[in-house]
Amino acid sequence: MDHKQKTSSHKSASDESKIIKELEQLKKSLPVAIKFSGLKPRADKLYTEKKAKLEEVKVVRATVDQQNAEIEKLRAEMETIKEQQQDTRGEADKITIEIDKIGE
Repeated sequence: MDHKQKTSSHKSASDESKIIKELEQLKKSLPVAIKFSGLKPRADKLYTEKKAKLEEVKVVRATVDQQNAEIEKLRAEMETIKEQQQDTRGEADKITIEIDKIGE
């Protein structure tokens, strides 16, 4: 019975040929698979670092937005002060003209 099991488990020549071709393809693809397995952890690490940096950028953007809002607020205040100075100059010019009239 052992002999029958051995002979019945043999593959045909075409099956063996297919298996040999598949084995050769696997052997050829092995260097690529090894290279990929080395690159994958590096890519994962870079992705993680990128994600952390993007979180830092969010914080910086929030800070910049806040500072821009403060700058705009200060610009508005400065504009108000300039307008008040112009009004004051206009009043001073009127007074100077009246003084000049009185002095004549």
